[in-house]
Amino acid sequence: MRLLLVDGSSMLHSCFFGTVPKEYYRAKTPEERRFILPRIMQTRSGVFTNGVYAMSKSLKNLVERCKPGYMAVAWDVSRETFRRGIYAEYKANRAETAPELKSQFAIMQEILRVAGVKQFMDQNLEADDYLGSLSKQFEKNTPVYIYTKDQDALQLVSDYTRVWLIKKH
Repeated sequence: MRLLLVDGSSMLHSCFFGTVPKEYYRAKTPEERRFILPRIMQTRSGVFTNGVYAMSKSLKNLVERCKPGYMAVAWDVSRETFRRGIYAEYKANRAETAPELKSQFAIMQEILRVAGVKQFMDQNLEADDYLGSLSKQFEKNTPVYIYTKDQDALQLVSDYTRVWLIKKH
């Protein structure tokens, strides 16, 4: 039996940006982006779903490939983690999450909840805190596979833990 640990924030972010039109990246102002938004997958009522769709499809493929006996998804839910309390400039240069992506986090979390996938999230911790703790806790009992784009996870590689880095979607 394998344990699959997924960095949900990383994956949804990659899935979102991997499925938006190229013009979305080139837009310099919110007004320019507004003209591109209708080309992003969404429901009839205007709820953006491109990231959720791509992540759901990617997770299905990942589960088929890895065949885990256990699976958990970890999420970043706040930028005000304990690290920011220690060092105020921690990730201070990061831009705010685009509203069309931000709204998809709750949707994806609900889909995973309904599917019975265990999820970890806390205001003071990052997804990678959970990935590291869970991999070290369980790697002696079962092979662990971590799916993330965070290269810091490579320090978790061991005889029992593998890291699959997301390159692009």
